[in-house]
Amino acid sequence: MRILMAIAGAPKGGAEKHFERLTRAFHAHDGVTVQVLMRHNYDRYKRLVNLGIPLRQAPFGGIFDFKTKKVFAEHIDDFKPDVVFTWLNRATKFCPKSPALHVGRPGGYYDLKYYRKCNLIIAMTEHLRTFYLDKGWPAQKIVTIPNFADEPVTGNPLPSTLSLDPQKKVVLALGRFHPNKGFDVLLRAMMQVPEAQLCLLGEGEEKKTIVELAAPIASRVHILPWQDNITPFMEHADVFVCPSRHEPFGSVILEAWSHKKPLIASESEGPSQVIEHDKTGLLVPVGNHEALASAISRVLGDEKFAKDLADKGHEMYKNHYHETVVVQRYLDAFANARHTTQKGKDDQ
Repeated sequence: MRILMAIAGAPKGGAEKHFERLTRAFHAHDGVTVQVLMRHNYDRYKRLVNLGIPLRQAPFGGIFDFKTKKVFAEHIDDFKPDVVFTWLNRATKFCPKSPALHVGRPGGYYDLKYYRKCNLIIAMTEHLRTFYLDKGWPAQKIVTIPNFADEPVTGNPLPSTLSLDPQKKVVLALGRFHPNKGFDVLLRAMMQVPEAQLCLLGEGEEKKTIVELAAPIASRVHILPWQDNITPFMEHADVFVCPSRHEPFGSVILEAWSHKKPLIASESEGPSQVIEHDKTGLLVPVGNHEALASAISRVLGDEKFAKDLADKGHEMYKNHYHETVVVQRYLDAFANARHTTQKGKDDQ
């Protein structure tokens, strides 16, 4: 199967990270040939090219961008993919019509106006699937496939700039510094957990606000830039927290499970669909810093309970969110949709 992966995307982010992750997985899969069309981004370009993945770049700009659609069409003509898989709104909008199966991945609770030409769209959770159905999308043109996490890459040390207090437990969180991620809630919760320190990895427009909120407990808060390899941080963490106000899926949940770490998350859209409360993780009300503080204290204060959460979360990851499981679901969905689409053409 020949798959053209296309994304505009930001330099860093959860969707962009999973795009690279899935592209790598397709590239490594027997019987799959993958190429990429992407917005100009040197770091992403270097990572993919170093894996031997052919790619082209295009501006993916605004209304006066007349180049991207031409590059897109040329890439399709040259590569002749079976599937064109566009990620998020901008790449989907620029995708020209072709004989290939067009699969779109909205990645969130968005208007589907850019996806009308798609033969199939991917929902990450059943909650998202229901949202798309309520928007009028046909049930036969949608399939639910979750994200997956990378296997831990061990052996790398923590940055020399990070000095953790060996006397305090480590709470780990990561993501874009944006109000939706709820890091302000986490910082308020940490004020009620003096026995712990917070390691927060990320970048974004809210960094100044985050630093200001952390000031009263600055000695217990370590704020670092986005990390390509989070395993060293996971290895030192006693609990992982996802405090998002809005989270369509939450790939960081799978990161915690793959590293066998106990998990706490807010009851936002994605986590509430993925986590079984009190079994594979703890769920707390969105925006409730007192409930979050109580959950953190519970996990840090009960090693057996923390280990049970971590073990059951890891089992869930292996059975449902491992790379081999998820990639096969994608390939099956593509094959079924291609068959259905071709049958529809033959019946006309």
